[in-house]
Amino acid sequence: MSSEIIEQLYVEDEEMADSNLQFNLIHYLVALLRFVYRAEGWFISGNLKILPRSGPRYTFANVAPDIAFFKGVVLSEDDQNNLTSWDMKQPNRPAPAVVFEICSEATWTTDVLPLMKPDFYRQLGVKEYFTFDPQGFWTNETRRLRGWRYPATDGAVELVADEQGRLWSDEMESWLVPDGVNLWLFDHHDNRRLSEAETERQAREVERQALVELRQKLRDKGYDPDNF
Repeated sequence: MSSEIIEQLYVEDEEMADSNLQFNLIHYLVALLRFVYRAEGWFISGNLKILPRSGPRYTFANVAPDIAFFKGVVLSEDDQNNLTSWDMKQPNRPAPAVVFEICSEATWTTDVLPLMKPDFYRQLGVKEYFTFDPQGFWTNETRRLRGWRYPATDGAVELVADEQGRLWSDEMESWLVPDGVNLWLFDHHDNRRLSEAETERQAREVERQALVELRQKLRDKGYDPDNF
């Protein structure tokens, strides 16, 4: 990787100012992944600096993916809170299985150019890399979602979306589905994966609808539901 590319990546991570849209999407996806994989307890981070296991550290200076999914890694809440970086030279510090980058005005070019972040994360040891453009910075692209998978051999395989524009993640066992400025996850059965907040809202709506139906049944039987 050339010194110019390294410098550009470094400057982006130092100076990038997230849009509110980007900020909200990152936090939604982190919360969603933590809730979906709560039983496994896998570690999901946002903007955590990652230091490589080998090679010159400056090559990966200040790499802090928007979202990193550490499949198989379980950390206590205290350990997570005390992390200031993820040093892969330490024991039990693998590369993240999946990385997400949500495009911003500062990063949209390096997020997708072949010799930049797609190759950058391959060198780090990531298994899958996804990038999403919620604001339409990819002016020559009709897709807002792109992804790469890194096989055991060297190289990167760009994933091909299905007819609905979805990409499948082997690591997360989920479909990634772009929807305007939103990015959803769906399971094998095409059920949208919900965050904890969405699950609670859905439960409240089911309860509200059940109450509405009960009140209507009482009215149909000639009862006043307010005095029942």
